[in-house]
Amino acid sequence: MPTSGLVLTAERPEDLMPILAALAAEPAVECATPRGVRVPLVLETPDKQTDQRLWDWLRRLPGVANVDVAFIHLGTQGSVSPKLPEEFS
Repeated sequence: MPTSGLVLTAERPEDLMPILAALAAEPAVECATPRGVRVPLVLETPDKQTDQRLWDWLRRLPGVANVDVAFIHLGTQGSVSPKLPEEFS
């Protein structure tokens, strides 16, 4: 089960609300509170194909300037906690 720690960067502050609405509608994504135009998030998917599909979707969201990787874990379910650190919740 792939788990990715990511930081999504919006092009402009006004792009954040539509981006956050799109992220909230995707059950595989857990977001933290934005910091300026950056949104820390965790992406947890059942397989590599779904993971790739969601990465492509994130990059194509209107207003997204960049998606940076903090970590990637390709282990089995339960071997890593997808929870965000408290400082980002």
